[in-house]
Amino acid sequence: MADRRDGDPAGRGRVVEAPAGAPEPAGPAGPATVPGGSSAATALRRDEGAQLPAAAEPPGDARAWGVVVVLMLIYVNSFLDRSILSLLVDPIRDSLQISESQMGFLMGPAFAVFYIVAGIPLGRLADLVARKWLVFWGQLAWSVMSVGCGLVRSFAPFAALRMGLGVGEASLSPAAYSMITDLFPRHKLARALSVYGLGISIGAGLARILGGVVIRFTEEVDSIVLPVLQREVFSWQLVFFLVAAPTIPLSIALILMREPPRRSARAAVAGAAPVQAASATLGETLRYVWANRATMACHSFGMALLSFSGYGVGAWLPSHFVRNLGWSRAQVGVVLGVVMVITGVGGMLFGGWLADRMHQRGVRNGKMRIALLSCVAWFPFGIVYPLLDDPWLVMAVYAPAAFIGAMPWGIGPAVVQEIMPNRMRGQASAIYLFVINLLGLGFGPQILALCTQYVFGGATGVRWSLLAVPVAAHALSAVLLLLGLKHYVRSLDRLAARRAAG
Repeated sequence: MADRRDGDPAGRGRVVEAPAGAPEPAGPAGPATVPGGSSAATALRRDEGAQLPAAAEPPGDARAWGVVVVLMLIYVNSFLDRSILSLLVDPIRDSLQISESQMGFLMGPAFAVFYIVAGIPLGRLADLVARKWLVFWGQLAWSVMSVGCGLVRSFAPFAALRMGLGVGEASLSPAAYSMITDLFPRHKLARALSVYGLGISIGAGLARILGGVVIRFTEEVDSIVLPVLQREVFSWQLVFFLVAAPTIPLSIALILMREPPRRSARAAVAGAAPVQAASATLGETLRYVWANRATMACHSFGMALLSFSGYGVGAWLPSHFVRNLGWSRAQVGVVLGVVMVITGVGGMLFGGWLADRMHQRGVRNGKMRIALLSCVAWFPFGIVYPLLDDPWLVMAVYAPAAFIGAMPWGIGPAVVQEIMPNRMRGQASAIYLFVINLLGLGFGPQILALCTQYVFGGATGVRWSLLAVPVAAHALSAVLLLLGLKHYVRSLDRLAARRAAG
């Protein structure tokens, strides 16, 4: 029995069954030829002619979850690598004798610009090559760059290595999103992508915990001699060797992992061997994104504003605890890191579970609804915690804000995966990541810093920046996500019609 989905005025699009005997959509389980006389193999080369029947959907079994866990651990390593500088500002500045603006360049543009720019061609590559090997070589590259950061003695090579780190890390998420989408049915996809997204919270939290430990260590030891290289390095540089170490077991796991078959090639037609769908060109992908421009714009910029808020708060909340609440950076790193790991993991898993439940109930735009819900529910906590003066009370109110703020980050990529044909997913993911990282990584910390310096009177004014900027970002995000609900359903209908047309 085929099932079709109606788009009711509220945009809920409940599932309705087609009458018995209604024709099934064209797809790989159909006859060996398709309308127009094309061969089944030719139809499979086109993603829109490769829709899976329900029985052929990927099962999301234990092997699939194993792939997700490996990719999540790599994402933890990636986020740990990119975030570790936030609590090492003072030791790095003192050791390398660099300015505040140079330190800002290392934390922001040196990484972010190259991460963002490299994402588009690497997303294209994810649609062309075996994705596990793209992740393998990307991880190897960024780990080499991390080790290099543990050996530098001046600003210029440090900046060059941070640029290389950005290029290497840009290989991961487009390939990971595509692989996970090919391994899970739609009613499990949000949970699977949420588990992968745990790398954000765990990596950022571990970066702060590790940073706090390193700060205590640097207060006692200025430099150490590496036992193998017999080279003296600053004590804070040891952390870069530590974050590169997991590359070895994770690389072995990638080698042993089977490349997931692209879903359009999964089903055989009339006994024919599976045929891989050819990757779409960048022009084809951009035209399809343009056809769905309302959905992509509302979703990508809505999520980008949440990223803008999150990166800004992540960069400057530790300074608020130090400047206004009397904590040391070491204490902030450990306590805030633990809170980020617990609330981030809980929030992402809850958001993914809730979105999948809504999908099972037939709410077609449920994933974007959850993002909107989390955006609105954040306000009571996000407004209050910057106004409080007791550090433990601030942390207690910040914790639910962080939990709620983490809910959409597994759901966000799932929206893009659902509205794009298989052969365009890597490139579409790269476009989505380009937007959210350009606004989040590129501008979030800088805008908060500018507001602190020029609007709120200097260092202690960071409290008011943490209030004003995230509130404005969440308000704009809520408007965009609300507008995007009906367009999301239309994009799902457009993809279904494209596949049925074959």
